[in-house]
Amino acid sequence: MAEMKAASTGPLEATTSPAGRSTSPHAGHCRPSGALTHRGPLLNSWMGDGPMASPRTPRQHQSELRMGLALSELLRQVAEDRRTQQRQLDALERRLQEHLTAPAANRERWADLQGSVSGLLEEVANLVRRVEGLDEKLRIRTASCEELLRQRSRELEQQLHGQQQKVHLAVSTFEEMSKRQTSKLRKLVSSSEEHSRKLAALEDMTRRAQAIQARLSELEGQQASLEEEFRGVVTASTAVAQAISPRHAPAEEYDVGARLLESELAKLSKQLATQLDEHSAALANLRVRTESQEQRLSAAGDRLEKLVAPTLEALRSEMHQLRAAERAETEQQLEHLARQLKDLSETNEEAIAELKEAAPGEHVISQEMQQMRETCAIQEEQLQRLMAYLDQQGLPREEMDLPDVVFRVERLENRMESFNQDAVSEKADRSELHRLDLALEELQQPLRRLSQRTASNEARTTALEHRLDQFQEKLPNAVLASSTDQTASNEADATEVRIGEISARVMELEELLPQISSRAAAHQGHERKEFLQRLEKLEAAAEGAGPAPEMLLSNEVRAQMDEVSDMASKALKIAENSGNNMQALRFDLVVEQERVAKLGKELQSLSNSFRDEQSKIQHTAERQEDHEQRASEAMQKIAASMEKVQGLQHGYEGGTSALNKLVESIAKRVEAAEAALGEREKDVPPAASEVHMLRDEIKADLNWIESTSKVSCDGLLRWRAKGGRHIGAPSRRDGATRGGCGEAAVGKGGGDREADREDGEDRKNY
Repeated sequence: MAEMKAASTGPLEATTSPAGRSTSPHAGHCRPSGALTHRGPLLNSWMGDGPMASPRTPRQHQSELRMGLALSELLRQVAEDRRTQQRQLDALERRLQEHLTAPAANRERWADLQGSVSGLLEEVANLVRRVEGLDEKLRIRTASCEELLRQRSRELEQQLHGQQQKVHLAVSTFEEMSKRQTSKLRKLVSSSEEHSRKLAALEDMTRRAQAIQARLSELEGQQASLEEEFRGVVTASTAVAQAISPRHAPAEEYDVGARLLESELAKLSKQLATQLDEHSAALANLRVRTESQEQRLSAAGDRLEKLVAPTLEALRSEMHQLRAAERAETEQQLEHLARQLKDLSETNEEAIAELKEAAPGEHVISQEMQQMRETCAIQEEQLQRLMAYLDQQGLPREEMDLPDVVFRVERLENRMESFNQDAVSEKADRSELHRLDLALEELQQPLRRLSQRTASNEARTTALEHRLDQFQEKLPNAVLASSTDQTASNEADATEVRIGEISARVMELEELLPQISSRAAAHQGHERKEFLQRLEKLEAAAEGAGPAPEMLLSNEVRAQMDEVSDMASKALKIAENSGNNMQALRFDLVVEQERVAKLGKELQSLSNSFRDEQSKIQHTAERQEDHEQRASEAMQKIAASMEKVQGLQHGYEGGTSALNKLVESIAKRVEAAEAALGEREKDVPPAASEVHMLRDEIKADLNWIESTSKVSCDGLLRWRAKGGRHIGAPSRRDGATRGGCGEAAVGKGGGDREADREDGEDRKNY
């Protein structure tokens, strides 16, 4: 541009000089078109200066003329070039003189530059002060929040320790109760097994009684057959007497026959009497033994009732007391848990409200970030102007390496990432605490259901006990065995031995009866034969004898036959009485068998009910153990979450201390830079390298301040409420592209009026 200006102003400046005259010797001999005049080189060729000065010399050749013209033209061009160079040098000298004569403009520019730099320094100092104020506020608020959290955490730890102690006590009580119940159930199982054994023994006794009954029925059948045979004999004797009565026999034969008949009838009557006496004695013995056995069984039942009744009543009272104590303990634990949950929810709500009130609003943060962006843009514009001015001045630009700054920035980014990770873990812990609260709330309903089920089980057990009492009232003579009653067991064993002896005797009688019946049948057959023979003899004698003795003998025979018929009727009556007695004994045995069957059924139902209750108690104990395990796991998770929260608090304290140290170091660096600039402004203007260094340091400080402000805003918004969206810390790459903290954060909060006022004052001062 300077050369173009010099070329444009060259012809005008060449005609005039500082003295007001022309500087070129041949200025008046040329035209702008370049044509030669009469005063040109052609005239000079005849002048006295050249070798051919004489006018008489001949004219030169045309080629030489052309060469001279070309040379003259070249000389003219060289002269013009010299003139243009001279004009350019004059212009440069003039500009230099003007520049030297007018130094005020540069001073004004330098003053502007110094003012802009001082304004930037003041702005940075204001920003540092504001950041320090924000740090103080953050420290105060974080300290209050930390104190609240520590206090709440201590309270929670105390509550957790109390709950753990109560849970341990409840577990110990439950274990003791379960041990007692298991011991009682074992005793009940052993008693039920003994009952089953005794029932088996009673069933064996009933089977033996049934066998005895069958054998008695067989004996009755044999007795009936004997009675029929006796009746046949009587009918035959009456027929023979009727047949003999009209005939006549000698007196001696009649006497002999009558005597034989009498002797035979006496023998038969004696045999029948002995057999009937034996049967009656055996039946009497059986009756006595059965009555004594019944009395012993009733006495044993009474004794067992007297022995078992107090134990049962004590067991029932203990069960009622244990159930009442369990109900009271569970209700107290549920009430305490409900109160603790309410307290925790209230404390959490208060902490969230305090954090919401303490955290700044989104619009305030967005305004602050917008102001910081505007100041950064203004500073960048000023730095660009400085760079353009340095380019115009032609000063060299020096690039600086900032390894220390980059290392510090990376370290800050790593710390911010660790802080964000701690915040994420803290958020996860909070979600875990919330989940545990919900789990505890869910556990309340199963505990209530369990208490209801225990109440229903108690009602069922009371109903079963009432039924058992009713059964005992209905069956006072029921056999209730016990391991402690040794006398009852001995009596039962004695009765079993006696019943075995009776059964053995009955078997012996059964074995003897067919022998007796066979002997009686053989003897009766032989006697019949003899009787028939004697009758035939008597008939033959009667045929030979007269009618008078027949009449006499017939009266005697009739009297004897009447006696025989009376004896036979007596024997039949005795047999009928023995049959009636056997039927009565059979009926008694059937009744006893029915009673034993009823007792067996009732004992089986009782054993089944005991087994059902045992299974229910085991099921409830298993459920209680499961609930206790779940509660212990929940308490362990809560303790682990509390430990994590404490670790997060320590990490947060370390991060805040590191941030404070970094802010102090930056403030010291800014103060040192201000002092160095103040000293250098007095004597020498700053060099380009120093300006670049200041620019880079200011940019690094501003970026760090922006990132720390974003991180602090993110931390405050994370502490705001549960369920908030996570916002990561700005990194070196996405710090420029990401929006402000106010644009990315989610939440509500109050504004900071003091910060707005300071921002307005800073704008006015700027």
